[in-house]
Amino acid sequence: MPARFLVVSSVVLAAGCANQARLTVITEPAGGYVTQQGGGPTLGTAPAVIVYEPRQLEAFRDGAGCYLVRGVEVTWVSGAMARSEPSIRLCGPSTGSYTYRVARDPTHPNLERDLQFAAQLAGIAYQRAQADAAGMAAAAALLQATRPQQVAPAAGQPTAFFRRDYVSGFNRVCVYDRLGSEYVITIPAMNICPLQAP
Repeated sequence: MPARFLVVSSVVLAAGCANQARLTVITEPAGGYVTQQGGGPTLGTAPAVIVYEPRQLEAFRDGAGCYLVRGVEVTWVSGAMARSEPSIRLCGPSTGSYTYRVARDPTHPNLERDLQFAAQLAGIAYQRAQADAAGMAAAAALLQATRPQQVAPAAGQPTAFFRRDYVSGFNRVCVYDRLGSEYVITIPAMNICPLQAP
């Protein structure tokens, strides 16, 4: 294997662009602190995502056509450490998504501390997912509430056409014209008056 390899070009917390290669470093148990070997950038707590530019990768192909990038080392809260090989091989497209796993030596002392930390991270991720889902549900409910409501005309009544509205307390008063006569309906203040009323 050639001694040269590509140093990480950037680190991201979210998904990278489709025109870049992404390497996600996962640790077992989760929550290992990831750094590059040889004094490279700190990548943070796993899963850590590293982004590479395709044109940079092209200069670091091995004989099998795989790309060589700098290896990583991981430290867990217990003090246990693990290292990848010096060069990680990415075999595939220069804009692909790759995953690399680093496992802790189970014989190192204080494994329970690392498992507990991994469980805490999983709990935090679950709470964030729940909060995101609740936020999306609230936004959808608000959007639904502010959409104009369709009001079907009553049988035998001419249609009333919207003229103006005003807010009174927590209500919106919608004023309509029905053949020259005023007709009023009341809806929640956050809603929009329908264009026609029965």
